[in-house]
Amino acid sequence: MTINNLELDKSAIKTMYATMRAKRIRKNIPAITVANALGIDKSTFSKYEQGLVDVCMSKMIVWCDALELNPRYPGQCFHTARLKNQK
Repeated sequence: MTINNLELDKSAIKTMYATMRAKRIRKNIPAITVANALGIDKSTFSKYEQGLVDVCMSKMIVWCDALELNPRYPGQCFHTARLKNQK
């Protein structure tokens, strides 16, 4: 079965957001803390972490700041997931 690029990207994006969620949990940072930093409610942030809502770059940078991550981290996660999906 051939997977087109759009499906690869969606899968990689979901993986990237799941990785961000795992990092938040490992650092013991409550979701509400990140949601407040982003200026959104917790339910919207939950949708971010599930990959149901795309996050603009400015919000991604704030999200990274809240988790004390380099803003390159999500892009690296996306790239790694996309490469794995292409195999």
